[in-house]
Amino acid sequence: MWKILPALFLLWLCSARVSAQAVPAGRSSLVNVAIGYSYANSPDSASQRMGLNGWDVDLTVRVSSRLAVRGDVASTRASHVPGMPGSAALTSYLAGPVFYPANSQGRLVPYVHLLVGGARVSGPVAVSGGFLEGGWLERSAWAFGGGVDYQLSAAFALRGGVDFLRTQYYDPSLTPRGQSNVRATASVVYLFRPLGRRRR
Repeated sequence: MWKILPALFLLWLCSARVSAQAVPAGRSSLVNVAIGYSYANSPDSASQRMGLNGWDVDLTVRVSSRLAVRGDVASTRASHVPGMPGSAALTSYLAGPVFYPANSQGRLVPYVHLLVGGARVSGPVAVSGGFLEGGWLERSAWAFGGGVDYQLSAAFALRGGVDFLRTQYYDPSLTPRGQSNVRATASVVYLFRPLGRRRR
């Protein structure tokens, strides 16, 4: 997670240099921050599905009317794993491009994104003859998905999205293997408006 924070800070600094004319006026801000709820449907080490609930935070820097860069950090947790003792958690830290398929004239702005980075998965591990509690694995991860922003005002919007999230965890032989997760988010977005030019 700490590896991605400097990159997000640099994105924020670079956003100050982006021209206000890069994005059509009234359609979007150059920088926005979203905070909200995240739900993940994930497999456990025995390949059963379970639901995890938590939060999601992302920073998006608009480069043009069709392209942006996004950093995303999310953490979800299940207090009980079906058929096994203990809890499970999934924390991801990802970044990548956001594509806007169309220049929206209204309040709805659809998007698709491809994010790469890492994820930490923890929870009990099903092994032959029993369970191991407290296992965890931190490996590379990626997510592909999309959603839509609905602009409420000049400063706020709502965002809903669904991702296919690929992570890794242990199988019963304690070998890391890929996991396919489905993640849904619902967030409130704050839109930073570009500063107007000063009059001479």
